[in-house]
Amino acid sequence: MKEVGIFSWYGFILPFAERIRMIQEVGFIGTSLWWEDEEAPFPLQKEKMPTLVRERGLKIDNFHMHWCDSDGLWAEDKERRNRVIQQHLRCLEDCSRYESPLFVMHLCDEENPQSPNQIGVDSLGEIAKRGEALGVKIAVENTRRIDYISYTLENINSPWLGFCFDS
Repeated sequence: MKEVGIFSWYGFILPFAERIRMIQEVGFIGTSLWWEDEEAPFPLQKEKMPTLVRERGLKIDNFHMHWCDSDGLWAEDKERRNRVIQQHLRCLEDCSRYESPLFVMHLCDEENPQSPNQIGVDSLGEIAKRGEALGVKIAVENTRRIDYISYTLENINSPWLGFCFDS
């Protein structure tokens, strides 16, 4: 039997534990987690999610990082860029701590970001190296600008960096 999972936030406003119960009961074996605290109407700290998932006998497929100013990865403003890199590195640390084998991230978040550049490649290279050191693969998701994906994957040669197709 194929192993099939589903994103834990699948479009219905329900408490996290209820969504996970439903995922397990319909036969999925894994789920991916949006790695950000859940707020209203059912607040839950993200650090509690992995336990709830595993209590249901499910695997964690990946942590999906929130948008978090992803454009900052490409920014000339060093302070902004370092802040965004650090957010990504903390999420990678969390992946390792909670045994998520994969970290999914966005490369940009604004409608008209600047063009992909060497600054972004350097930022992403740092993130990829940390992922490798932690044993966590990184997948860049298809969002807004496909040129960012091709530029990144053409300029960073790492078996720890790949592509996530969000259908």
